Amino acid sequence: MNIYIPMILLSTFFAMIATAKRGKKELNSETDTYSTKENAIWIILSALPPYLVSALRYGLGTDYFFTYVPRFYRYMSDPNLPMDWEPAFWLLYKGLVKVTTNPQWVFVVTSAVIIGLVWYSVFKVSSLPWMGILLFFISRQFFISLNGVRQYVGLAFVLLGITFLKEKKYLGYLVCVLLGTLCHYSTAIFFVAFGLAFVVISPLEGILIVGVMSVFAEYFKGLLRAIISKTVYASYIGGTFDTNERYNPWTIFELLFVFCVLVILMQKYPKKDKNPFMKYLFDTNLLCLFVSFNLNLLPNSERISWSLELPSILLIPEVINRVDNKKEKTIVTTCVTLVYAYVMYMRLLEGDHEVVPYQVIPTLSVLLYT
Repeated sequence: MNIYIPMILLSTFFAMIATAKRGKKELNSETDTYSTKENAIWIILSALPPYLVSALRYGLGTDYFFTYVPRFYRYMSDPNLPMDWEPAFWLLYKGLVKVTTNPQWVFVVTSAVIIGLVWYSVFKVSSLPWMGILLFFISRQFFISLNGVRQYVGLAFVLLGITFLKEKKYLGYLVCVLLGTLCHYSTAIFFVAFGLAFVVISPLEGILIVGVMSVFAEYFKGLLRAIISKTVYASYIGGTFDTNERYNPWTIFELLFVFCVLVILMQKYPKKDKNPFMKYLFDTNLLCLFVSFNLNLLPNSERISWSLELPSILLIPEVINRVDNKKEKTIVTTCVTLVYAYVMYMRLLEGDHEVVPYQVIPTLSVLLYT
């Protein structure tokens, strides 16, 4: 289990080389994207360590033996089972049981989709790809993906869809969200989030909106729950997942700190963000913050929160890259990285319901206590 720390360091190191190899090209036009052909080998080397860890893991995550392995054997014993899961995973299982008797192939395939799409998306549009990769590790994202497999396959498609917003290819975004929804129905929230790409909100206006919405949140709680009662998640209302408890209390500190940094930088280095890409990234960050402050509004609000947080691995590097002064950029990057790393460490100490792998990294205890 000592593999995680070397994995993060090695993958980020190769991502930094890939970023450097790309050169000093800037994303100046609304449709410009970075070419990844010249440094494809470094991107592959960066993606390989987390892919191997994710694909070859065994027994990690509360759902490993609770959901995915039993479901595989269930489909293997009765190949004619009707569709009783999200369509994409129903088809995946139906296909795999025809060619193998080993359920590990579920994780081999899904890990390839998650890691492949995340790395492709980050290197396609990010201003600082290496930082996006690092944030994927030290935020909640990678480690939760080892447990919430279906949802993260869906979110990987969403992240790919966000790259189409850079080029104003809205159909591409909607198709990717549809694919994500076929993997996990909760991903459908990003159909609603699509409207955020066309909403112009300044950082200060965003703070005001989150504050006002939080004050009046109780007034539309009933409406939201009435809508949910008409969906496949109706059984969640009043159930185990209908709670305002946070899996880890340090998360809100992390979200607030990063949001404040983003607001300060966007105020100090303003840009006329006409492109829906930046509008979408900032507005989903606002929505994530609002949900995090109001976990009692919806069942599974914590899960919705970390879904809405994923686009931040594109947003944070984009905003930090606005800083021209190298010293200031280094300080800001270091502070943001340290806060994420600190919160990750607190999850290691306290555990996290959704993130079992955080509890099995003894490397950190050796480094910190010897």
